[in-house]
Amino acid sequence: MKIRRLNEELSNEELGNNIFYAYLKQKGEGCDYTIGCAQTLIQINAKNYADAVEKLERKIEEEYYDDTELQEAIIFECDPYKIDLNHIYNRRQGRIDDERAEADEVRDRAEYDRLRQRFENQ
Repeated sequence: MKIRRLNEELSNEELGNNIFYAYLKQKGEGCDYTIGCAQTLIQINAKNYADAVEKLERKIEEEYYDDTELQEAIIFECDPYKIDLNHIYNRRQGRIDDERAEADEVRDRAEYDRLRQRFENQ
């Protein structure tokens, strides 16, 4: 038996919900079309597409009107996978560190060879 704390939230699987996303695009291009100011992606937890559409319609009625009126709304269901960014950046930094160490060794060996030749001939 699983005991749950009072303030612990149920997961989507336990609630029988799926994760949907809605891509929303305002009318016009917003502040600068190259950075997509007038576009957003929102998450919707719903039982099915009909439930997701109903929830999105309520949200649009409450939040997206007048200056923020939408031109387009697209719902899609996802199975999100969170990317471990620390792993990616640590791996990248490891490659950079290796390249620096290799460059340092090449430089140090060249300096060693130069000094060895200089002092062996004296």
